Amino acid sequence: METILRKRAEQYSNAVLARFPKGKGTRVKLAVRNDKSTGVLDFKGIPVDQMNLLLEALKSQQST
Repeated sequence: METILRKRAEQYSNAVLARFPKGKGTRVKLAVRNDKSTGVLDFKGIPVDQMNLLLEALKSQQST
């Protein structure tokens, strides 16, 4: 994965994980992988009633 894409994926990952800290009852897992030369983020374990936190995290990265 290109350096720019890797940095972008790391920023998204950090933003999401900051909203779902360990030890707070929600076990969120993120995986960064390469799929046909495209960087892909996989999210797992986000409760439906907390999807607003995921959306906030992703939106916070739009302007960076």
